[in-house]
Amino acid sequence: MDSTQPAIQNGQHQEINEFESRIDNLHLSLQLLRYPKNLAIWSLVTNGLERLYQPQNSQVPERDRTLQIVLSRSLGVVLRRLADHPFKGHVAIKNLGLVAGVREAAVEANAYARFWLAATGYFPEWHQKEAEAVIISPNSIRFGLLSSERERRVSAYQKSFRPALTRALAETVYAPIPEWAKTAYSRALDAGTTQDRRLLYRIPQAVYEYYRDWYAQKMTEAVEHPTETDLGAYDIGDAIRFWSALASIASVHDYLCYVAGVRFRLPVNSLLPVRKREVWTEELAQLSGLPISKCDAILEHITCHLHSVIDLHVTPFLPMDEKTAWLALAAPLAISGRFDQNLLRICSANDPARFNRITPDKEKRLRRELFQEVGPLHIRCLGPFSLPSPLPDVDLVLEDANDDTLVIAELKWVRQPIGWKSRHRAEEELRRGLKQLCLVRDFLNNQPNHLVSRSGGISKPISRFKNVFYAVFTRGHLITVTPQPEESMIPLDALKYALESRRHLASAMTWLLTDSWLPREGVDFRIQESHFAFREYSIEAPVFTPM
Repeated sequence: MDSTQPAIQNGQHQEINEFESRIDNLHLSLQLLRYPKNLAIWSLVTNGLERLYQPQNSQVPERDRTLQIVLSRSLGVVLRRLADHPFKGHVAIKNLGLVAGVREAAVEANAYARFWLAATGYFPEWHQKEAEAVIISPNSIRFGLLSSERERRVSAYQKSFRPALTRALAETVYAPIPEWAKTAYSRALDAGTTQDRRLLYRIPQAVYEYYRDWYAQKMTEAVEHPTETDLGAYDIGDAIRFWSALASIASVHDYLCYVAGVRFRLPVNSLLPVRKREVWTEELAQLSGLPISKCDAILEHITCHLHSVIDLHVTPFLPMDEKTAWLALAAPLAISGRFDQNLLRICSANDPARFNRITPDKEKRLRRELFQEVGPLHIRCLGPFSLPSPLPDVDLVLEDANDDTLVIAELKWVRQPIGWKSRHRAEEELRRGLKQLCLVRDFLNNQPNHLVSRSGGISKPISRFKNVFYAVFTRGHLITVTPQPEESMIPLDALKYALESRRHLASAMTWLLTDSWLPREGVDFRIQESHFAFREYSIEAPVFTPM
């Protein structure tokens, strides 16, 4: 072995660490920090949202999911970074505007936000030996993926890329615009925008009610927790009513801004609608039918507090003064966020005891969901079954007499991680599920009659089934595991699709084990080398993008 190799590697590591140290305080030189606090925050987010209205992006509400996630996270990391900066005062709400100097400062800050998001994403992965890095010039670094093809496909799946056959149809994602609503929009836009690029409009209440009902149906179908799930001052059922009203208001505003930008010019000073907090509360209470107290409690939870901000999908309201009497809404992000996951994330941070009372029921809920799925297919959904201590329980058994198939499974529902620390915690929990599955498999191979003798057990010994599969069914996260009949890790959504389309358990599991549910690189997604620059510094890194 070449004795110089360790020295070279140590030198490269030192250079990378020094690069990371040099960029650590770049935010302190941002021009935006010289402006009043509310103007700085407002202009940063307004300029960021402008990217969603560029001509190459499709129409509302979810123009480019990848772009929205990057924008939301980048704004979150930079807002948190600016939390302790001693801004000088506030401007009057009527004076919030992207005038020339403010716009330039906001453009610079958004460039920094994207640069810093790349840094916070890739440097931790390099430290964890999950990415490679090389210094290509004193102030430039290039990151690369250390992953197999399947690992990249799994990563793409986590980022919401799907193969065409399992992708949601456009009409199920985008709210339709009936002719009578288009007429109302046209009347509202007749006057165009004001001279200071603001948008003033009135929309009939019937339009808001129409979209409220559409979003309420979609959210009810998508929500992963029972409506009675207690989140303190409100429950998930209340949250559906609140967020469908919020999505209605946001989608109307978002659409009008988009069309105004096409017909006249983008009303940048109205991209973030700003109203008094009590006005937001009253409008949302009236449209949702909820008491003002519940609307105010939810509004408080989804208002961005800089020290604890995650991203603007979670907290789309921004305070515009010290007392949070005025709030601005990031409308596009309020439409596309998963409200139930976000509120549970907030609950876990603000009220851990309450959150911990919710989590023990997750396995029961997953079993209940699967029971509803497999009932019409005449597949038995059984469990849980206890095994002799200290072995884990068998969480779930699926038995299909039509094709003589048995699936023995562990169930894992982990909160969707944001950031590498929460991702590592989630992956550790899933690896524990795989270890439990191996213990279950080894025991049942030696005791094939054990589940027959149990109350509500299987119809015959395991050894007499034609097909036997072992799996960890997951929700919220996934880790790379090479699938095999003896043990595999499969997301619950993919299992549901396979059962619905294949109708029999053996063919569904066989389809899943071929990875047909994973998106394909070069077909459903691509990995594009992207360049993130701020001042004289640059980061080159691979980014997953749509085809």
